[in-house]
Amino acid sequence: MAASEDPALAGHPFQVIFATDDKDNVRVTVRWPDDAPPAQAVRTIASMLHHIAAGHWKPPMIASVKKQGTECKQADVAGEILREWGQATQVQVADRICVPPRQVFARQGQGQ
Repeated sequence: MAASEDPALAGHPFQVIFATDDKDNVRVTVRWPDDAPPAQAVRTIASMLHHIAAGHWKPPMIASVKKQGTECKQADVAGEILREWGQATQVQVADRICVPPRQVFARQGQGQ
């Protein structure tokens, strides 16, 4: 298992790993220990996928990018990665309008 080979994964046997190339082709690898009780594997991996999808783990992702930038002496690259990610996130949020503007203060049951 990768946790025994990669020191960064030591002690973290439940894994969701994303890998991509420069063309945005993605591979997702999901791993859990063979000896983990099925209920624990289901609960842990499902929780991980939820936190990733909901964006709850942004602080550790940011810390990881900064750490990688420091370790490979590319703090400027890490900073640019975080800036570009932040800009992309803002565009996504700005493009999502949940309700038409006239409906914001409309009472329940009123038409448009």
